[in-house]
Amino acid sequence: MVGLLGILISLPTLALHKKLIGQANEFKEGDAAIGIAAPNQKERLKARKRLVATKIKELHEHPLYEDAQQKLIWQSTDKLAYALIQDWTLGELKTFLLNQPESEIKQIMPGLNSDVIACVVKLMSNQELIQVGQKIYNPLPDSKIGSKGYLGAR
Repeated sequence: MVGLLGILISLPTLALHKKLIGQANEFKEGDAAIGIAAPNQKERLKARKRLVATKIKELHEHPLYEDAQQKLIWQSTDKLAYALIQDWTLGELKTFLLNQPESEIKQIMPGLNSDVIACVVKLMSNQELIQVGQKIYNPLPDSKIGSKGYLGAR
């Protein structure tokens, strides 16, 4: 199966690119209001299948936005960690996140950028998001906020 972004390379506009990414999302009124929601469940499932098959490096080579912030994110992304996962599909990343312990996940986290994280989240159910969230902790430096067992807000 061809990844979503492999198909998008030939599309003429970034708007179409964003629309296909939006179609993989569960239905939201806001997506419908801005015209990126899938017209029906069949189209949503097709978009999700394409997203599952998309390689991480495709997201790097074809970012949703190209601006100063996106460039800063890529400059601060760990190149060695990225090299380990660049050929993974988003489906493989999802499986990894669900099945591996925090220590294994933390090894690849510096190689993930915000586009990859946003897309893999689209592929997860609420229960899967809770499962991953219960095993990955990122406490703020010099704080307990974000620590396991600490109730706080960020």
